[in-house]
Amino acid sequence: MIKVKLLLADYMTSNRDTVDLGRQKAVKSIKALLSQIDFKAEAIPENNLDMLTRLLSSLKGEQLNKHECDLVEEMVNY
Repeated sequence: MIKVKLLLADYMTSNRDTVDLGRQKAVKSIKALLSQIDFKAEAIPENNLDMLTRLLSSLKGEQLNKHECDLVEEMVNY
């Protein structure tokens, strides 16, 4: 989970002029979705792209958009 936080922090602290708006929204969205998870009670499939994408899509109530999917893929491969 620490690597997820580090990646999100990296995106949020980068130069906002060089980060596109879609990516900024994706970071906020994924961060909000992750905050809904009780990490002490649930096993998070942080190394499985398909399962993590499905989990976050379920929490969101709809499919993740392209920027969110790209961010999730980067988190899995980080």
